Amino acid sequence: MSVPRNVSALIPVVAREHRSLAGELLQPLGLYPGQELALMLLAESSPRSLAELAEILHVTAPTMTVMIQRMEKKGLVTKERSTENRRQVEVRLTVEGERTHERVLGLWDTLDARTVSHLSPAEQVELQRLLRLTLDGVREAAEG
Repeated sequence: MSVPRNVSALIPVVAREHRSLAGELLQPLGLYPGQELALMLLAESSPRSLAELAEILHVTAPTMTVMIQRMEKKGLVTKERSTENRRQVEVRLTVEGERTHERVLGLWDTLDARTVSHLSPAEQVELQRLLRLTLDGVREAAEG
């Protein structure tokens, strides 16, 4: 497949390739792309409800449920009903989840390095700036 010429076609191609590279790096940990993001969110603030995780990660509730069930089987998280709202399920990191999160942070550094290794330091800074501006523009367009 040739490289798209316009930005709107190029962004999903870059995202797909980046996700594939992330998957290769996460595989030795037994994680799939997306699960590392859930770990990061839970390390930042725990517990979180399944609904909150799904909303932040832009996935459906059933997708989030399956993801968390897989992570629970690996001993990375626990689930329990909220004491404040029995309809809500809260998710917490386990000690093993915290350890895995630390390993993911190291892999994320590797992913970053591989992603931008061909760019000069100045180009890396410029890429970050342009990506942030693009994200802001897309969010504004979605809101208005």
